[in-house]
Amino acid sequence: MINIIKDRELIKEIRDYDVILVPITIKNSNGLGFTHDIRRHLPYAMRSVKTNTLYDDPRKMGTCHVVNKRVDINIPTIVFCFISKGRFTPHKISDAVDYDALRSCLELVKDNFSNCKIASTIMGNHVFEGGGDKEKILNIFSDVFTNEDVTLYDYEQEDYRQKEGRIIHEIEDAYSRQEISLEEYYRRKKDYLWDRHIGMYLFSDINKEDYTIRELQKLIKKLKNESDELRLA
Repeated sequence: MINIIKDRELIKEIRDYDVILVPITIKNSNGLGFTHDIRRHLPYAMRSVKTNTLYDDPRKMGTCHVVNKRVDINIPTIVFCFISKGRFTPHKISDAVDYDALRSCLELVKDNFSNCKIASTIMGNHVFEGGGDKEKILNIFSDVFTNEDVTLYDYEQEDYRQKEGRIIHEIEDAYSRQEISLEEYYRRKKDYLWDRHIGMYLFSDINKEDYTIRELQKLIKKLKNESDELRLA
């Protein structure tokens, strides 16, 4: 059974599922949308791909790389699906998805995780994920997953750089128009810093309410310098 959720970001709800599917190329490129969200918030997962799979190996097409769940931070199993040979560059290639590879990946997921709650974007449809044909992709999902619990997130993914610029602009603009108080202005800025550098995934034991903006900036610097495992950049 395929459920579709519109206009909500999957990255914010991954803890509601057992398995998360992530599109990737055989060059291990991660695009600018959801896959980049995974790289940013769960750097250990992307590092696992780059460490344990060969760069640009054509044998990866249609296969999956599984990163086991992290009980310590309540993160589900992450399954990277190799569905494209090259980078997701819509201005050069309008459709970079290999549909046979997509089907093969989904069949592997079905064989190994049929009793799990599975979530994915409409994998390969968005320009950041290959620019594939939406109806063709949905049909493949429906063909493969006939009885499994699968939820697809259908939303407009943003270039993370544009998204960050938009968020900052909205905060600054609201304050300059006196739509929010100075206290609210600092609260939103702190929320932005938290989501940008720490988020709610990797450092679940850190409470942002315990920190001022200045203290949070110092914490971010400290965590980045402590070890590669804690590095978010």
